[in-house]
Amino acid sequence: MNKKHLNFLRKLYSKNFSEEVLDKYSKSMEKKIKSLSKDSKENLDLILILKRLKGKEEEYNLIRNIYLERAMKYGQGGQLKYLHPFHYFSNKYMFAKTLKLSSSKNLNILDIGTGAGHFLAIANHYGHNTIGLDIEYKEEDGAAHIYDALTKFYGVKKIYGRINNEDGSLPEIDIEKQDLITGFMIFFNKYDNGKPWNIDTWKVFLKNISKF
Repeated sequence: MNKKHLNFLRKLYSKNFSEEVLDKYSKSMEKKIKSLSKDSKENLDLILILKRLKGKEEEYNLIRNIYLERAMKYGQGGQLKYLHPFHYFSNKYMFAKTLKLSSSKNLNILDIGTGAGHFLAIANHYGHNTIGLDIEYKEEDGAAHIYDALTKFYGVKKIYGRINNEDGSLPEIDIEKQDLITGFMIFFNKYDNGKPWNIDTWKVFLKNISKF
């Protein structure tokens, strides 16, 4: 475990969280799988997802080290939390279960503000047709954003576009009719002055999104 990286992360996150990010990938995954196996019937699909990802340790380590070094160089570590090997999968797995994705017919799913792609990676596991919508984040030096690196790692398709936060209008995107549209921890629903959308803006947004 790189002490330089650990000290940097511990300024941002808890000791346990930081150590789980930096621990050997397969070791962290194996510990989590073992914990989940105590209730294997309830967590079977999450266990299968983590087992599949555990075999991609070399690729994961490369991504982790690149973005840790970038964060230390530029002093921006807020998004390093998405490097955690299983935390966000556990969280999004609960949403997938609530939506009964494991037992529903194959759905076309659009996830707004897909970020690192954890939810759609789970939906893909169940055989659904998915696509994420997010704004295109750009790094000053032209490097890929951590979201792009992780969605590629998880095999999540993504398109770029921005929802107009002033009037609720949508970007021009060419996609099939969607059966399910999701959005977790969204940030587009505030005006430039920081105030949340009023009912009229929500009506415009919902009318527009219903076209998908």
